[in-house]
Amino acid sequence: MKNPPLLRGRALGTVLHDVTQGADFQLNPMRCYLNNSHRAMRRHMSRASNDLTGSRLVDDGNHGRHVPTWDEARRVAALNSFEILDTAREQDFDDLAAIASQVCGTPIAVVNLVSTTRQWFKAEVGLGVRETPLETSFCGHAILAADFMMVEDATQDPRFDCNPLVTGEPRLRFYAGALLKTSDGLPIGTMCVLDYQPRALDEHQIRTLKLLARQAMTQIELRKSVADHQTALRAQEQATEQQRLLSFELKHRMKNTLTMVQAIANQTLRAGATIEDARAAFVARLNALSRAQDILTQSSWTATPISEVVRGALAPHGGEGRRFTVSGPDLQLSARCGWACCWHCTNWRPTRPSTARSQIQ
Repeated sequence: MKNPPLLRGRALGTVLHDVTQGADFQLNPMRCYLNNSHRAMRRHMSRASNDLTGSRLVDDGNHGRHVPTWDEARRVAALNSFEILDTAREQDFDDLAAIASQVCGTPIAVVNLVSTTRQWFKAEVGLGVRETPLETSFCGHAILAADFMMVEDATQDPRFDCNPLVTGEPRLRFYAGALLKTSDGLPIGTMCVLDYQPRALDEHQIRTLKLLARQAMTQIELRKSVADHQTALRAQEQATEQQRLLSFELKHRMKNTLTMVQAIANQTLRAGATIEDARAAFVARLNALSRAQDILTQSSWTATPISEVVRGALAPHGGEGRRFTVSGPDLQLSARCGWACCWHCTNWRPTRPSTARSQIQ
């Protein structure tokens, strides 16, 4: 008989097409052949047909059956919202793993977070690594349980008897994991212990492992709350600083505006040939000042292009293209520089005939 086709490891919630099509297959890299055993084929086909996202029937550790009500997309989104993957080790989580190892009497204990293609360890005792592939993980099965999963002897469990971590080094035999669940009931990982020998936890150890899982989840949520609080504080500080700048600019600009109005009135009345000419020139310059005010306030009170200030202020003198042109780099002016520029442009007095053109650079 030819070697059966390979069925590579899939992410959670993926249909095993090779099985549903009735093909003999080999789990890679498990090196475990399932040939013509009808019992094995029915077992794996049943498992695959239920492996639709969030609908797989699994052992809940108490010889019961459980149907998850969540879907993989929501679960992964919840995990990513905590922004904890690939972060540095923290003593609070290391302590939880150490307590789990001591209480359960196992050489391995892990605070484990299950992503789409890997399981990542926030804390670990006895492993020496920070992540492993999901395709060979025990926790990938555990998060589908209701609350807790225990495997007393992996060589006797059809879900793990072909797992390379069981059939080869390090030859794991025992696993027990309590779920880390969000407030919405989404499992994002486990507090788990493992051993190289078959065994079972008593009720006290199981209860303690569940309590440690809840404590780990509390630490994760607290970590996120602190980060969110710091983000909110930074936003508040920025808003306070913006308000301070706004208040300062309002006072400064009000004083400057009154000074400019007084100067415009004095200059216009002295230069006007008649009262009507002086009135018209005064109104035009006030309108130019108003346009400059609009330009500056529309720029969040911080900066504005020099070209907009100049063109707006000189509009009463004929507008660009008629009596003047503006050229040069369009620099960003601060609020104070903008007002200074507006002052000079508003009070600009042409010394050339009205038909002549000026260039402002």
